[in-house]
Amino acid sequence: MIFFRLLEYLRYRWQAKNAHGLHSPFVFTFYNKVLRGSKRLPEVETEINRRYLQNKSELSFQDPKTGDHIKTTVSALAKRTWSGRSFSYFLIKLCEWMEAKCFLETGTALGIAYSMVSHSSGLRKIHSIEGSSQLAEKARELSFVPEEVESSIIQGEVKSIFSQVLMDVNPDIVFLDADHRSETIRFYLSELKKSQGNIRAIIIHDIYWSPDMKSAWQEVVNDQDFPLTIDCFHAGIVFPNREMEKQHFVVKY
Repeated sequence: MIFFRLLEYLRYRWQAKNAHGLHSPFVFTFYNKVLRGSKRLPEVETEINRRYLQNKSELSFQDPKTGDHIKTTVSALAKRTWSGRSFSYFLIKLCEWMEAKCFLETGTALGIAYSMVSHSSGLRKIHSIEGSSQLAEKARELSFVPEEVESSIIQGEVKSIFSQVLMDVNPDIVFLDADHRSETIRFYLSELKKSQGNIRAIIIHDIYWSPDMKSAWQEVVNDQDFPLTIDCFHAGIVFPNREMEKQHFVVKY
């Protein structure tokens, strides 16, 4: 699997374009404002370090996908599951650039991305779905969200509750990070199509996690219902409501 991801990364680097190769004004602005724009929240980073990365307390939970019982520490799980500062800032910059009011995440884990994104300027609501009851409880304990932002961590089997949550919270931006299987991605997107009139962007994380995920992403790229797709390697970005001819870009990140 490591060899697969390395090969895909090399292919991505060969194809990826920077600002000079982008002829779409929208994508050009996305590149400069979101991918290359500067953003730092030092106080938030300090809290992430204190609450998660330096937290050696023990943690046990049942993996909702495999049923395995896992014993670890908060810091070890945080380092394994968090996509990192750079990607969290990418999500924040995307929210701010698109003036998002409501953000929905699938796959809370410990709530690190949830906590960071909640500090996006202008965001009013953030909600996250987590399949593991133990992780959802721990995320509620450790996460930190500004008082003025309406927030919730919703526990349940993600596929079972996704449609209802989508209807209830009416998000602007959706971040899919709960289950890296093509069948689940297809399900999410079929539900999102039904309500995409309100959705401005969909982020699919880890599109090169496996050959299966790559095939799911390729289906999205070829889907005429999604007029604009952007490959940033670590994630695929879908803009479902752009009035434009079908376009796909591979952009340097």
